[in-house]
Amino acid sequence: MKNFHQSFLFCLGSVLLLLGGSSCSSESENSVKTIIGWNIDKGDLDEYFEGQLAGREEKSLSLGLINNGELVYTYHQGVIEEGSKTAASDSTRFLLNSGSRPILFYFAMTLVEDGSLDLDKPLSEYIEMAEVVNDSGLEGITTRSVIANKTGLEMLSSAGQDGIVGYKIKPGKESSDAEIGLNYLMEAIMEVEKVGFDQLDSVFQQKVAMPLGMSKTQLITSSDAFNTDHQFNLQSNLIDYSKWMSGVMNGVGLSEENMNNLLNPIERDEKSDNSDLSKMKVGDYEFYTNTGLSDGFSNYVTFDRNIDWGLLAFSKSNYAAEVGFTGMLYLIVGSKINLIITLVSLSLLALTFGFFYGLYRLYKFIMS
Repeated sequence: MKNFHQSFLFCLGSVLLLLGGSSCSSESENSVKTIIGWNIDKGDLDEYFEGQLAGREEKSLSLGLINNGELVYTYHQGVIEEGSKTAASDSTRFLLNSGSRPILFYFAMTLVEDGSLDLDKPLSEYIEMAEVVNDSGLEGITTRSVIANKTGLEMLSSAGQDGIVGYKIKPGKESSDAEIGLNYLMEAIMEVEKVGFDQLDSVFQQKVAMPLGMSKTQLITSSDAFNTDHQFNLQSNLIDYSKWMSGVMNGVGLSEENMNNLLNPIERDEKSDNSDLSKMKVGDYEFYTNTGLSDGFSNYVTFDRNIDWGLLAFSKSNYAAEVGFTGMLYLIVGSKINLIITLVSLSLLALTFGFFYGLYRLYKFIMS
C-alpha cells in the first residue's frame, strides 16, 4: 500500500511541477482551492466522489478538504460508525484505530516540549518492557524511534505460556507492529504523568484536545495491554481531526524544532518511508500522509504545511486510501482535468505520429 502511495505521489509531484506556476482564479463560497490554487465547484466535487462510490457494494465515506488551514468542504455517504445505522455527518464520532497514531505522537511531543519526556531516552528507563525477549536493542526504543517506526520490534510467531505475545528486537529496523511501539510510548507517558489508564484521557485533554479545540475527541484505553489490537485509541470526528491537521499546519502547541521532530524524526528515504506520517517532497510541495487499514476501517490523511492544504478521508470499508489517492489527482487541477488529459493525449498522439513519420522518411532515404 505504501509503495503504491509513494509511486502515486511521485506522479502527482511531476504534474505539480509542470502546473505549479499557473495562475489562480477568484475565490467563491461555493468553491474550494485545488492543490495548485485553482478553484473547483463544490457541486463538481460532490459528483466526483459520488462517482467514486457508485460501483461499490458498501458505501461508507466521510471526507474533508482544508484550505488555508480551515475545513472548507465535507462529503459524507453511508454509515461510518461501526454498529450504527445513522448516516455519517460532520459531527459523527468513530474510532480512528491506526489513524490515532499521528495525533498520539503529537501528544507525546507536547510532553517533550515541556521537558517531562526525553525524545531520545530509552523507554525502558521509564517502564518495564517484559514482552521483549532480548535486552539487546532496548536502548534504541525511544520516543523518536517509535514516531519514526524504527524500533525494530518484531512479533514472535507464538504466544508464551501466559498467552501474551512476545517481541524481539532488530535494532534500527522498521517494526513489524507499529502499535506495540505506541503502547510502550503511552505507558511511558502514564509513568511520567503518574496516571493510570482511566486517567490518561484527562492528560490528553489538557495537552491536545483543549488547546486545539477538539471538544469531541476522547482517548480510549484498555489495560489488556497485549491482547487488544488498539490498547490506545481515539474516538473523534471529521471536524476535530481537521483541527489537529490545522494545528500542525499552523505550528500550534509545539516549537518549530519539536514540530520538525514530529514530522521528520530521522533522516529517511522517501522511497521506503513506512512511518505513520510518510513524507514526499517535490519542489515547493511537501506532503505528509497517513494511511491505515485496521479492523475493516480505513483512513487517508494528507497535508502540506507550506500551502496550508489538506485532505482527510475515513471509511468503514477498505477503500479510503484508494479514494484519497484518486481524489488527490483530481484535486491537482479540479474540473480542468479533462482538458489536461485531452492535451496530454494529443501530445502523445503527435509524438507517435512524428515517430512513424521519421521511420517513413528513413525508409525512403535508404531505398533512394
